[in-house]
Amino acid sequence: MKVGDASFHWVEDSFAVEMSVNLGCELAQKYQQNAIYWVKNGVLFLVSCGDNQTQKKLGRLGNFLR
Repeated sequence: MKVGDASFHWVEDSFAVEMSVNLGCELAQKYQQNAIYWVKNGVLFLVSCGDNQTQKKLGRLGNFLR
């Protein structure tokens, strides 16, 4: 799937998989990514994959799908 900014000026390939936030961050760090998107109960979060795994609630996932 493609993800990007609201206007799709910036776009990149993305993958959706079912896994824990901890495992997702481990995988992100392996590929030198700073953060992941994570969905819990239909709510989208941006999760920092540093030591503290800070989570920012972005809103309902459906609001971000085209």
